[in-house]
Amino acid sequence: MLLRLLLPHSFWVLLVLGAGMEAAFFGLSQISDLRSGGRDLFFYFGCAFALYLVLVTYIRFLWSRSFFSPELIVTAAIVFRVTLLFSQPVLSDDVYRYVWDGRVANAGINPYQYSPDADNLIGLRDSTVYPLINHKEIPTIYPPVLQVVFRVVTVLSESVWAMKAAMILADFGTILTLLALLRFLGRAVGWVAVYAWNPLVVVEVAGSGHADAVYVFLLTLSIYFAIRARTLQAGFLLGLSFLTKFASILLLPFLEDIRSRFKTWALAAGVFAAVVLLVYWPFSTNQVSAFVALSAYLERWEFNSSVYGVVYRLLEEEMANDPNPHEWLGFWTDNKPRLVTKWISASVLMLTTVWMLWKQSRRPFQAQKEGLPHAAFILIGCTLVVSPTVHPWYVTWIVPLLCVVPNLAWILFTGLVFLSYDAAVQFADTGRWTEDRALVFWEYLPFYALLVGTLAWKAFKSLKAHPVEAS
Repeated sequence: MLLRLLLPHSFWVLLVLGAGMEAAFFGLSQISDLRSGGRDLFFYFGCAFALYLVLVTYIRFLWSRSFFSPELIVTAAIVFRVTLLFSQPVLSDDVYRYVWDGRVANAGINPYQYSPDADNLIGLRDSTVYPLINHKEIPTIYPPVLQVVFRVVTVLSESVWAMKAAMILADFGTILTLLALLRFLGRAVGWVAVYAWNPLVVVEVAGSGHADAVYVFLLTLSIYFAIRARTLQAGFLLGLSFLTKFASILLLPFLEDIRSRFKTWALAAGVFAAVVLLVYWPFSTNQVSAFVALSAYLERWEFNSSVYGVVYRLLEEEMANDPNPHEWLGFWTDNKPRLVTKWISASVLMLTTVWMLWKQSRRPFQAQKEGLPHAAFILIGCTLVVSPTVHPWYVTWIVPLLCVVPNLAWILFTGLVFLSYDAAVQFADTGRWTEDRALVFWEYLPFYALLVGTLAWKAFKSLKAHPVEAS
């Protein structure tokens, strides 16, 4: 009865949900200090996410069977982002590093050459951007394509809002790409709201201005071209996305059917490699390495992990009395449990990639193309599960894929991961960065329970549909 009552009124249901979410985003835009606005932060985000879950439920049960105009979805998505465009980036200071990198590059200096606190860059310091840069002792970590974006934006304006506006443009490109992808696959275009209205995406892109928006756009566009069998263009775009976030390389083997179209795949791989080399070349000299900060990040940074954190703590206990605490398989380390855990994580990711490639290669050509979003979903999801660092904005990587491969556990996690900002709130209040393990537990428990439950239910349905014959 309720479904039949709501079916003719999809537009008005959408309008009411959008208005409620806009009110929540406006509340978030008014927070300028986490010390006084910590509670409001979680309250407003929680309200927006609760309405978002209602939206996803409505899409799942109604919009796949009703006609509606996607214009309202796109219009509301733009309004949400404009609402947060001029807000203070209180959750992250990364955007100030973006502006700084662009300023350094426009001064004719390689952004990988000096850390912000180097004496060589004294003349570029100011009172608005420089004081808010994090980790001033480390050169930039951001790959070359992002450096180009930062430089172009800062030529126009060295303001934070201009940088955030550029990220919103990339984000809007993702929305348009998803609309085209859903239409090509014959899916209900209403599913674009899973990305366009996702509160985490809105906050991380429009509120904090994270450059992950560029990565998500390039990756989504690459997948779209690959599904359209435009493999060379897909390889080109995947190369650009790799030069924003290196995780893109996992998708390279999936761009084409390696069995029957190996030459086409090899050409795409060649285009990928050429893009990487040509874009990196101007930033590389004998005196400058673009990987100094990246090495420091991979070695030191750990935050909000799940599987990685559990394995690491187990190995810490197991290796407490290790007779060779600084050596493993011929590698020297000052933290053996950490090194072993990272090797295990990398191995799991590689094995998952090989398994997915084997499964994909056994399918017909057209099924491989249409199955690419699912393969990307599995690989990005696995990356996040085994990663030692899971900042909330990293989770935006998987959200566009949820429009094509809906998964309730991951949709729920895009809200639960926001709990990790408790560390930022505590830091603003006390000046100490501490991670509440109890909060991390409650962040991940519903996610993994729902994820495992969903997998078990699908396995049960498959077994019921194809029962094992008795011998």
